[in-house]
Amino acid sequence: MAERVCVRGCAVRGVHFAACPNFGDVDEGGCRGCVPTVAREGAMICDRCYKRLLATLDDAPDVIALIRSQADPLKAAVYDQEMVSGSASDEAPAPVRADLIDASDDMIRILRRWSGARIVGLEPGEESDAAHGHALDAVDAIVGMLDVLANDKAMILGLCADVIDMPPEEHKDAWTILRAVRRWPVEDTAFWAAQPCPEVACGLRAVKVIPPRREGGPTRYLCAKCGWEKHDDDD
Repeated sequence: MAERVCVRGCAVRGVHFAACPNFGDVDEGGCRGCVPTVAREGAMICDRCYKRLLATLDDAPDVIALIRSQADPLKAAVYDQEMVSGSASDEAPAPVRADLIDASDDMIRILRRWSGARIVGLEPGEESDAAHGHALDAVDAIVGMLDVLANDKAMILGLCADVIDMPPEEHKDAWTILRAVRRWPVEDTAFWAAQPCPEVACGLRAVKVIPPRREGGPTRYLCAKCGWEKHDDDD
């Protein structure tokens, strides 16, 4: 039986079909790889997509807490609207960018939808620690059923679109988890270990170690050059 390949269309970097113009060419100026990546065992996505899902989900609660710490939902304002007559009180608080509220609400709705919880946003005025707790509960539920979701084509494509993809051009103002993570990056706790990359052809003499953000989550090891990645709970 033929091996399943990643339904997201991932390809092996630097590996080409014989008919490809870049076959046998080490120059990556054209095709960077066209041979499909084999799917993870028991899943319909490749190992790299699966691990990107875990990593981005792990970041989500911290990002939501960071956003909420910068915003009071009761004072949100859209800045590109026309000003109306009248003056604000000298004691009025500075308005908060509406994108802070939109992003945190969209993120929690995404997480709650995929966790099976009631799909509602955060309460107005909800503190960052409470928001973090709600997000963490949802992430734990999603991670707990990720193997089931990953073996269903429609479900895993939908989850990946919400979590590890940027919004499509026609909905570029919408928020996905990845867009928010890139917009509000959390503190980097990673460090470098003086261990060579296991990929013999790579040659990089150190790997990046990323401690887990979620209790019980895996420590991640990755190569900044070739993209190799491993989690400490991998078989």
